Amino acid sequence: WIPAFAGMTTGNREFGNKLYSIVAKVNYYMPSLMVQKFWQAWLQRRCPASAECTLSYRHIFIFPSRYGWIYLASLTAIFIGGVNYGNELMLALTFLLVSIFLVSILHTYRNLSEITLKAGQAEHCFLGEQALFRINIQKPITRSIEEIHLCFKNSPPSKISLIQDQQGVVEIFILAARRGRLKPGRIKVETIYPLGIIRAWSWIDLMQESWVFPKPIAGPLPSTIEIQNIYAKSVVGVDEYEGLRNYIPGDSMSHVYWKVLSRGLPLTTKIFSSSEQDIIWLGWDKVVTSNEELKLSHLCYWVLQLAAKDILFGLSLPGMTIQPDRGLVQRSRCLKALAAYER
Repeated sequence: WIPAFAGMTTGNREFGNKLYSIVAKVNYYMPSLMVQKFWQAWLQRRCPASAECTLSYRHIFIFPSRYGWIYLASLTAIFIGGVNYGNELMLALTFLLVSIFLVSILHTYRNLSEITLKAGQAEHCFLGEQALFRINIQKPITRSIEEIHLCFKNSPPSKISLIQDQQGVVEIFILAARRGRLKPGRIKVETIYPLGIIRAWSWIDLMQESWVFPKPIAGPLPSTIEIQNIYAKSVVGVDEYEGLRNYIPGDSMSHVYWKVLSRGLPLTTKIFSSSEQDIIWLGWDKVVTSNEELKLSHLCYWVLQLAAKDILFGLSLPGMTIQPDRGLVQRSRCLKALAAYER
């Protein structure tokens, strides 16, 4: 009645139709959104987010599977036939199948209970690639687990069975459709072992996340001749040995002083000095394009190129400046800045 009243008061029937369309969509989606919000809040209380979780009765849900409903329907038909015709053999078969159904509930629950899931290492990726998430699974010593399926909301399931091994690793891939932080959310752990008529599952949040970097696209920043000249100067200019410092992950392997390992000392890195240092600045304004995503792709490409050649470079973005450095640490720092960029 609200759209009709609005159309009558304004004298605009088209306006009334548009308002009706909006109200209809709100009425359609609002119950679903409310149910989803309630479900997520209840699930958070029941299965709180944690980097490690051991499944118990609080986390596991049990219900007949699709084949289980067919099984129950068949039992009902056999039971009705046995009562109708007074056939004791049919009734005995019904009771036997019911007992099998009840026992399978315990076995299916046992196959999933008391297993421990831990968040493994997540691999970063570029836009359009598959992000890799690892889940470490550990089973109780006294028994084995079989046919455990794990998947995120928008990923194909992965399967694992632990019979002889005490623990294992499951790898799950998710398509990276957007750059930035990729949080896959809750993971579904499911099993229908042993008969397939009972389904036990749980939704666990291991707080995993990965970085999705912009897709690297070659661009005219800076010219190839400039990079080659600067690279040649930087290599020639590091002849003066200055000293040693503690090794930092990401340091160039050519500068690591490996001989200290034989003496049982901590790993160190050689420091060289140069009278002139050439620095390449990758600036936002240097990319000749108006498309922001394309700018990020060009900058990503040159970050990879300069880091691979061990060239000293810095990155300048609107509202952020990364000081010049080289190596894997600088590469990771710049790629994360590009992935997290927002105007």
